[in-house]
Amino acid sequence: MAQKKYLIAKLTSCLREDKIQLWKPPYTNEKKEAGKEIKDLVQKYSSKLNINENDTENMLEEIRCKAIERGTGNENFKVTGIARLEIYLPRRKVSDIAENSG
Repeated sequence: MAQKKYLIAKLTSCLREDKIQLWKPPYTNEKKEAGKEIKDLVQKYSSKLNINENDTENMLEEIRCKAIERGTGNENFKVTGIARLEIYLPRRKVSDIAENSG
């Protein structure tokens, strides 16, 4: 899991360096589906980061979907004024909280 998070961070950094916005065309179409140009990115970044293409494609899709989700949340906030806050806790802390609340 830590390895995947590291690779996603590296991939995200590469996308930022190259000024690639996965949530916009040509990488995402009007139906919010992945565009064909994603395949070019898969090849580019899999060789650059030495990751197999299937893993690279999965990570790019994860990054793309999260970006769309954030964009949708931002649009909803502009319209409704209601924000969504996500909090991530370390696994061991979650179990500690469960034991203390029972």
